[in-house]
Amino acid sequence: MITTWEIYWITRLDIINVISGILFIIPAGIFLFSPLLCEAIFDGDWGEFWKFVRKIIAIPIIALILFIFLPNTKDAVAIYIIPKIANNEQIQKLPGNAATFLNKKFEEWIDGMIKKKE
Repeated sequence: MITTWEIYWITRLDIINVISGILFIIPAGIFLFSPLLCEAIFDGDWGEFWKFVRKIIAIPIIALILFIFLPNTKDAVAIYIIPKIANNEQIQKLPGNAATFLNKKFEEWIDGMIKKKE
């Protein structure tokens, strides 16, 4: 039985992968260049520098969290409709030709979603 929770997390896997890389690169870059940034911008005042870093990092992290967990329209439709179709006994009893037609349409739709994300 397919659940909306499973479909949701499947649609989020690529985004989670990209975001984890970004969340690694941002802090690594800040720590790598922190002496230069502190000296150039804040005249060596590390307290002010770290206040600035907290403000700068908080905004992208919040935005990225929202980006990860808010599905786009096609994802939301898929999350809502696919389990209803897959778990519907009447649809499972459709003749072979109708089921084949529906499978082709779903594959085209999913391929279109994948191509747009690439």
